[in-house]
Amino acid sequence: MARPHRSRRGLSGIWSGVLVILILLLTSSFIFIALNYIEQATTTALNTVKRAGESCSITRSVTGYWKYDPVSGNITINITNFYLESITIVSISFIVNNTGNIQHVIIDRYNSSSYGIKLPISIPPGGKINLTITLPGKPIITSIGIWGSGLATLAIPPGSGLTTTQSVILPEATSFNISLKLVNNNSIFYTDMDTLPTGWQASLGTWTISQNSGYWGAGDNALLTSLRGRNAAAEYDWLYDLSGYNKFYFYTKLKFSRVNPNYYAGIYLYTNYFVPQLYFITVSGDTLNVELYIYIPFFGWIFVSDSPAPITVTANTWYSLEIKYDAYTDVVAQLYDSISGSLVGETSLPVFILGSTINQLGLLAWGGTFDLYFDEILVSTRDVYNVTFQGTLNGWTLTIAKGSTAIGGSTTQGGTTNITVIKDAVTAVDGYSNICVSTSTGSACIASNIQILGGNIYEITLVSGGNVTLRNIVSVSSSSR
Repeated sequence: MARPHRSRRGLSGIWSGVLVILILLLTSSFIFIALNYIEQATTTALNTVKRAGESCSITRSVTGYWKYDPVSGNITINITNFYLESITIVSISFIVNNTGNIQHVIIDRYNSSSYGIKLPISIPPGGKINLTITLPGKPIITSIGIWGSGLATLAIPPGSGLTTTQSVILPEATSFNISLKLVNNNSIFYTDMDTLPTGWQASLGTWTISQNSGYWGAGDNALLTSLRGRNAAAEYDWLYDLSGYNKFYFYTKLKFSRVNPNYYAGIYLYTNYFVPQLYFITVSGDTLNVELYIYIPFFGWIFVSDSPAPITVTANTWYSLEIKYDAYTDVVAQLYDSISGSLVGETSLPVFILGSTINQLGLLAWGGTFDLYFDEILVSTRDVYNVTFQGTLNGWTLTIAKGSTAIGGSTTQGGTTNITVIKDAVTAVDGYSNICVSTSTGSACIASNIQILGGNIYEITLVSGGNVTLRNIVSVSSSSR
């Protein structure tokens, strides 16, 4: 009797176990479904936050302006994409005043062709577009709808792909203001020669400041040394050790009162790396040359090599001399006509011992009876003959000027614009330095309150219509003169 009873209890236990398992399975399924819904909800929330973040990024990264011509009834819209990815313009909306009647005009992919454009329009990173549209009245508010999924597409299929749509309000562009600040100072030394430069001294001959004799004429001074006699010589030393620089650029302007193949002006570079070495970079009436001498005990200075280049120099004409010294390659000298900007001559000489850094340099003159003028000196870690503007917009005209004389300028490109400036590498803060920008919607100039030096980096800010701020890094490796 006990056995059947135990059997019935066993059967009941089995059904109880099955019931527990079913309950556990249902509970697990419920938890799984709940977790899945939570995951989906979390993903949706995260995507919403992500899209919101993308929307904010887009609205901060897309800039533009519009200009309305009441005669033609045309509005010109300029849109620039500073976002890291491509964006697509999917709609344009206007509130217009049509002789007192306020109208809402919406342009999208379905009706854009009737307005002379075709939507959607894709704009790559750093890209810019200009649209001209005829409206039934003067626009009051202009906005654009942007697709910001982050994918670079040329068109959007109906009903798909619109992960975010943002309205970006564009102000009407009339004029703008400019501000300028120094971002990175690459100059080691500069002087405009209005007074005798600090840290320099005459070791041979007489050196003075000659009033009103500088490159710019009245009000601009120059450094003068006057040589008299066949064996006359002058030397002006910079008391600064450049051994901490493997590479640098030295720039100055010079002018002879009389020229002769035996009248010399130049720069010396001295290094005591292993063997004392002297490089003479000289300009005469017919030759630009780099000469190398080394010092040997008991023998003195011994000529090693040179690299003469034929040139033609005229009296009372300013010339720009730039020397590039690289301790691991060569010494390069370039001479330009400061007025025309044309290259007069160029030459180079390999360094004698690799790694030889410069301990001292100075100005030189010798050979006869003449006056020699130097105006401005700039020593920089960057080439002073080149100007690079980073972050510029297509179609700007950017000019650096001294008074009414343009030092250099160019029509800018999107992203980076390189400009060669031939007038002035050291533009003084004496009220004559101007920075001018012209765009399709206006122009502005400012009198710079900071020194404009070749090789430095500046930040220029344009504020258009009081609402749009365009910030650009301006790398000025300024003028060849």
